[in-house]
Amino acid sequence: MTFAHPSFGLLFLVLCIIALGSIVPIRNKMTTQAQTWGVLLRTHISLQGKLQSALRHCCLMIGLVAFGIALARPQWGYRLEKRQQNGLNIIFALDTSKSMLASDVRPNRLELAKISIQELLKSLAGNQVGLIAFAGDAFLQCPSTADYGAFKLSLQALNTNIIAKGGTNLSAAMELALTLFDSVCRYKQIILLTDGENLSGNAIVTAQKLKDLGIVVHPVGIGSTQG
Repeated sequence: MTFAHPSFGLLFLVLCIIALGSIVPIRNKMTTQAQTWGVLLRTHISLQGKLQSALRHCCLMIGLVAFGIALARPQWGYRLEKRQQNGLNIIFALDTSKSMLASDVRPNRLELAKISIQELLKSLAGNQVGLIAFAGDAFLQCPSTADYGAFKLSLQALNTNIIAKGGTNLSAAMELALTLFDSVCRYKQIILLTDGENLSGNAIVTAQKLKDLGIVVHPVGIGSTQG
């Protein structure tokens, strides 16, 4: 058995010494009372006072022992366990082209997409998530991770200036997402959030390639039907 805070043992020892020191004045007081009131009261003190005093000090010592042990935090070692978690590995690919600033949805298309991703995260605890920004090209914003705090910071940092090349290249986003999946992960999915049609690349061919590899792609349209 080990202790996380063995230095507290010194404090425990000091408390015990203080507690033991408090017994002496009590015994002296009982002796003085017996001498003052005579033999008859001495018998009463011996039978009741000593029992009560002994019980009180016993409880005090037990409490101090328990308190000292709790402060020292006893530990009985540890055991490492390896667990295999077959959760989801989800890559969010978010369109950051200039058209995502359109306000046909509130507050605008890009901010609505961010809000939607954050809402979905609430039901994804324990799963791996990653983030890709894309427009005419694709950029890795956040590698696949279970650290949702870091993921949210990366998500909030996205804006329409992060990709210099304009347009919408869905194929580039999916190709980049493919490189992020761990080979041992069983459930791989891409959530593609965009407001427009594909302007470059061959999204259909890339999507078929992903399908053959067992990767599911969920395209999500952002914006109103009127545009």
